Amino acid sequence: MTPSRATPKKTSFCRDAFWNGFASPGWAVQTLPGVILESICFMPIYADLAGLPPIQVYYGDHEVLVGENVEFAKRAKDAGLDVGLHSVSEGQHNFIFGAGRVPEVDDAIEQMGQWLLSRLWPHVTLRAM
Repeated sequence: MTPSRATPKKTSFCRDAFWNGFASPGWAVQTLPGVILESICFMPIYADLAGLPPIQVYYGDHEVLVGENVEFAKRAKDAGLDVGLHSVSEGQHNFIFGAGRVPEVDDAIEQMGQWLLSRLWPHVTLRAM
């Protein structure tokens, strides 16, 4: 008997992806018939964002998913969250790998650190070395 694809599975993808290791969209479609790809564990952009802590979104301006980053930040703001949206000049999807070699990436990391410190330890100032 062939499993029905008419009724999507709503909870098994997160569990199955966890137990089976890293999962990509292709893996999900091939392995879990009827999986809903808009699952929170798969695409946070579709999640209920209410009640989350402050968020900072950094993306490269040459990122393939620029629209998704902007939309996620908009949805977070609409949910009443404290959210910041930052574009890294010339950055691609894995711009963070340029740390120590690309000044724009180092600047973004410095900003991330300053923001995190301001939330965790507001009385501490990070000084450049």
